[in-house]
Amino acid sequence: MIAADSACPGDKMECSGLGNCLAGACICYKPNFADDCLSCNNGFYDAPDCEGTRIIDYMVTGPILSEISECDCDRFYTERDVCDKMTGACICRDPYEGDLCDECINEYFDFPYCDPCDCNEAGSVNNICDKTTGICTCRPGFVGDKCDSCDTLYEGDQCESCVAGYYDPSSGCTTRNT
Repeated sequence: MIAADSACPGDKMECSGLGNCLAGACICYKPNFADDCLSCNNGFYDAPDCEGTRIIDYMVTGPILSEISECDCDRFYTERDVCDKMTGACICRDPYEGDLCDECINEYFDFPYCDPCDCNEAGSVNNICDKTTGICTCRPGFVGDKCDSCDTLYEGDQCESCVAGYYDPSSGCTTRNT
C-alpha cells in the first residue's frame, strides 16, 4: 500500500519503520496497514502488528510470509465487515451487539432473528426482556410473558385494585386480619 508520510523523505525514521520511502510516499511492508503505516486497514486489528492469519505480504523486494489478524465479523450482522482496529470488536448493525455481533441488543430477543420484546408498557418494569425467551419483567399486579394481564388477585385497566375480599394492592392484595 502506498501512503503519504510526513517523515518520508527526511532525516526522521522513514515510514515509521514500517515501510520504505519511494518517490516521496511510503510503501508499507504489510498491505493491512492504513495510509500512515501505523494502523490496520479495515478488516484487520491490533496495530501495529496486525497479526493472526497467514497471508502473503509484499515488500519492495518481493513477497514475504507474514501474520495478520483478520476481523472475525459476520457480514450479515456487521457494518461493512469491519472491526475496531485496536480490540477486534465488530461494528454491529442494529439490532445486534457483542464483540462478534452475536447477540441482540436490549429490547430484542431470539438471536439471530432479534424480535422486539414488545413488553406491555403499563405492566412491565421496562421494555427489556429475557434475550432467549422474550419474557418481560412484570410490575406487581401484572403477569404474562409480555406483562399484559392482571395477576389473579388484581383487577382494573391498570391492575391497580384488588379483587373483592382483598386489600392494599401496593402490598400484594392481602386479606384483612380481623
